[in-house]
Amino acid sequence: QSASFAAGGTVAKDRTCDGADTSPAVRWKAASFAKSYIVSLDDPDAPGGTFNHWIVYDIPAGQTSLPANLPPQAFISGLRQGRNDFGKTGYGGPCPPSGTHHYVLSVKALDIMPNLPPGISKAGTACAASPLPRSSRPTTTKLSTSVAALPAIQTATARPAL
Repeated sequence: QSASFAAGGTVAKDRTCDGADTSPAVRWKAASFAKSYIVSLDDPDAPGGTFNHWIVYDIPAGQTSLPANLPPQAFISGLRQGRNDFGKTGYGGPCPPSGTHHYVLSVKALDIMPNLPPGISKAGTACAASPLPRSSRPTTTKLSTSVAALPAIQTATARPAL
């Protein structure tokens, strides 16, 4: 959960491109089997398909929160931030070109510590949660609500279409 991305609410301006564009604080409940977590922020309404704004991975099992305002570095205190779809490392806040967009903040618990390299894209983290046969893949549980059931989280930073 994150106060900056409350279900059904608007995204706090300081978390958007019209504000400080800083990452939100995120908290979650521990999963008993977890060896690591992955946190991501996505916009499924982007014109070119789902757009990733933030990916944090290799978060140790004992950690159940991320502080606000993480610096845009690939390696921070034992966890890693990847490259978002803006092509930058770390958080890139909502900045839709037009209209109302919905943002999905999710936390996945893994029963492995993938030890992925810092700075990879969200697609690069897929190997840790890929749908392979049970014997060769980690157990992945999405702790947040699924995209289809998540109430709209709107941003106040809609930009006019170009």
